[in-house]
Amino acid sequence: IRCGPLGEFDLSAIDPNEKLDQMTISAAFTVNQARAVPIYFQCRNLKDTKRIEWVINLGKDIKSNPKTIVFWNLHLFSAEDLLQLTRAGYSVGFDTLEYEKLALIDVLSQLVNGGQVDSVLLSLGIRFKTHLTKYHKLNFHYALRYGGEGLLQFSEFSEELSKTFDPSTIAKLLSDNAKRLLLWYEVPVEKEKPKFFWTCEG
Repeated sequence: IRCGPLGEFDLSAIDPNEKLDQMTISAAFTVNQARAVPIYFQCRNLKDTKRIEWVINLGKDIKSNPKTIVFWNLHLFSAEDLLQLTRAGYSVGFDTLEYEKLALIDVLSQLVNGGQVDSVLLSLGIRFKTHLTKYHKLNFHYALRYGGEGLLQFSEFSEELSKTFDPSTIAKLLSDNAKRLLLWYEVPVEKEKPKFFWTCEG
């Protein structure tokens, strides 16, 4: 692994009782513990915290680095739940196009006001080629939200951010926090090759 995070692991598809799932997540945590490689867990379809708690306990057993563990899209969780996660040292992330703008701004405000701005990441949320097409023949509303309008939606969201947060906070949310996670890899310094000297005896 030379760059980027491990994952994204979909927690709604992982069974804590399955041996293979246990081994997969344990292996990810082992790499995380050794190299501080970030791990992304997708939580979009979770309805309770049981699997998050399982992941956290598994990570503690392997002594993983909480700051490099990111839980994405906790749609069904309250701001207080998110504050509890971030205060415990974990990071939370949001794919902005999946949220109603003002609702997400409200959650972000509570996290920022709670002193957790360094633990929050924002992503555009465009994941498929159809998100960038001008027309989606199966669903007009899908096309309006994600199609040719995908980047425009984020532009509008950025305007809402600027009404609520100062530039330094926005920089952390959109770039600085992500850079800190992704710059974990240190290029090894090549050792100087030994020099050989010929000696002549007269």
